[in-house]
Amino acid sequence: MQVYSPSATRTYAECPRKRYLQKKGLTSKYAAKSAVARWMGTAMAAGLEQHNRMRAFAAPSLVTPYRAAVVKWEEQVAQFLDAGGVVTDETFETRIPPLMQRALEHYVAHDVVPAEWSIAGVESTFLRAGNARPDLIVIDADGYAPLDYKMKESLYVKPGETRDAARSRVMAELGGEYDWNQKHYMWGIRRFIGQPCAHHYLVLGELSPKPVFTIQRYDITESAMQNWIDNAHQWWANMYETEIDHINLPRMSPTHDSKYGACEYQYACLDAEGDEERYKHKYITIERRG
Repeated sequence: MQVYSPSATRTYAECPRKRYLQKKGLTSKYAAKSAVARWMGTAMAAGLEQHNRMRAFAAPSLVTPYRAAVVKWEEQVAQFLDAGGVVTDETFETRIPPLMQRALEHYVAHDVVPAEWSIAGVESTFLRAGNARPDLIVIDADGYAPLDYKMKESLYVKPGETRDAARSRVMAELGGEYDWNQKHYMWGIRRFIGQPCAHHYLVLGELSPKPVFTIQRYDITESAMQNWIDNAHQWWANMYETEIDHINLPRMSPTHDSKYGACEYQYACLDAEGDEERYKHKYITIERRG
């Protein structure tokens, strides 16, 4: 069976047409704070990867974690601007890099992954599992577990909510939002590394007003894993059928909004009715890499 990555599967489940347009490299011409947040998250992941490689192999490097993050940050920004994109977040260039530097320096000094844990993989790709790639694979007292980092420029605290309560709420929300991804990684560990895996970790990183990193463990029952496997096979079969249909466009979702706002392809799909000539002025094409 053809296996697809966690992000591809989740996007397809959200809207098959959205995944189709993403694969074409179509993206909104105007980048607001949500796009900047994605670039920041990718850049921070590059910096944390560099730190974890240095830790895993006990080897110094001339490339610091912050330098690795800056290279990835500048690459993403240049790629977007070179394609004709416009960034509407006016302070992003001066605001984000210093926050990343401070956060990465803090993380290196206060690594939330305990020293007694072993690191079995850093950005290890499961090629036969849809190129799924957890940020880390750790070995703790209970065995193998995938670990992923999730970054926020700052933590939203609701009125009347303490910062600690907000952090607990966000960790619970992330556990639900990325449940599919983490179970995919757990399945990969079981199937392709051949090790038992019954839990995973998420690390929430806050960059402002000061760096804070919080790690949380999530235990997964065997019945929950089997339920994920059964559903994954059905989704992957549907995705393959869509992929080999070269006549019909993938169907659209009946809804075009999420908790993050309107889908970026709403204009292309609804207002322009899928007509590229009518929507091309609002989008750019960025070549997908890797």
